[in-house]
Amino acid sequence: GSPSHTAHRQAMESGQPAIVEVVSTATGAPVELRLYPSAEGLSVYFLDISQRRRLEAELRTREEMLSLAELSAGIGIWVQDLPSSTMTATPQFFRLLGIDPIDGPVPQDYVRSFRHPEDRDRHTQNFRDAIAAGANTFEGEYRIITPSGDERWIFGRGRVTRDGRGLPWRYSGVDIDITERKAQEAHLRVVMGELLHRSNNLLMVVEGSAERLKRR
Repeated sequence: GSPSHTAHRQAMESGQPAIVEVVSTATGAPVELRLYPSAEGLSVYFLDISQRRRLEAELRTREEMLSLAELSAGIGIWVQDLPSSTMTATPQFFRLLGIDPIDGPVPQDYVRSFRHPEDRDRHTQNFRDAIAAGANTFEGEYRIITPSGDERWIFGRGRVTRDGRGLPWRYSGVDIDITERKAQEAHLRVVMGELLHRSNNLLMVVEGSAERLKRR
């Protein structure tokens, strides 16, 4: 009744090869059984898959850590295929745009359509100018407008991969929501402007007082 016994019986009855992963009763290690039935009987090959299982567990852990970092820091990760003008991205990237995650490549123009009209062409042209000048990295800030109408600030940074001829074929990087930082910077500018205005007024008062004292 064990998975191993069931696989043996099914392979013998069907005459078809079978593969099953089980835990060895001899060593306690995970093994892969490859069963090949024939007229003479059944050939069984054992493969220790302990290392593969460890690598799979490490990969799951890294994916969970990456997902946690994306969600907690508001970071979206993306990869652009430059020749086809398409992009593949993580779920968090699409959440930054205010839409549901999309599996598989999407047209780059679709992603750019979320950018603020005043920033859309500027950011794209800056990227093209940088790559044409031989740069392999590019970063910039721009605004997006979500389907719900929210305006948000995005900071993007990426690296270009070139082929043997030096032509760019892939652009990968991250997008970070910096709306809160931009709001703080705007508030700071208002405060500094008010402080400068009050300082100027105070300076005028001091100068006026000095002039009156000189007349005495």
